[in-house]
Amino acid sequence: MVHLDKVPVREGYTFTGWYADKDLTEKIGEIKMTSNKTVYAGWEATGVPGWLNGEDHFAYIIGDDEGYVRPLANVTRAEFAAICARFDTGTADGESNFTNISGHWAASEIRRAAQLGWIQGDPDGRFRPNAPITRAEARTIINRVLNRLPEEKEDLLEGRNEWPDNLPGAWYYLAVQEATNSHVYERKGEVYEHGTEMHADPNWRDYQ
Repeated sequence: MVHLDKVPVREGYTFTGWYADKDLTEKIGEIKMTSNKTVYAGWEATGVPGWLNGEDHFAYIIGDDEGYVRPLANVTRAEFAAICARFDTGTADGESNFTNISGHWAASEIRRAAQLGWIQGDPDGRFRPNAPITRAEARTIINRVLNRLPEEKEDLLEGRNEWPDNLPGAWYYLAVQEATNSHVYERKGEVYEHGTEMHADPNWRDYQ
């Protein structure tokens, strides 16, 4: 008997469980391997909680007085994961495959955020809850929470803010550009977006 306890992660979706059929009507937690078997993962699109504004894509980051956006400056991990997990009021079992967070004060929030696809651990299965994270990582998580996800550089707009410390090719380039530019957008499939028009928003300011 094989226990189906692995929780996969898919950006923009919440994992709802394993199923024996393609139509996702027969939920299962284990399977008897008497022959080749196929199981199906169930997913729900992770919408933005109703009390958060996920519709208007205002810039929520601006550069500093020297004209830099500082994507590699640090904030802390477990606290940020806990804040993000509390943004969502849906139901979930809060499970994840992280191997080193048992007993941590933010364990349930970390598992919740991981299940929602907002955070990811190391390749070795650890989350490192007390390690610092960079501003780039923080902005990536915020974008996932708000479902603000350009897929490629071509989804960004001409005339956008550019930063000397956020260069194309950096893993965080799209996340920082999304965070620092106010724009109108259209959905590109179920997960990603494509910018359609820049617009000004003088009332938004960066946390620093």
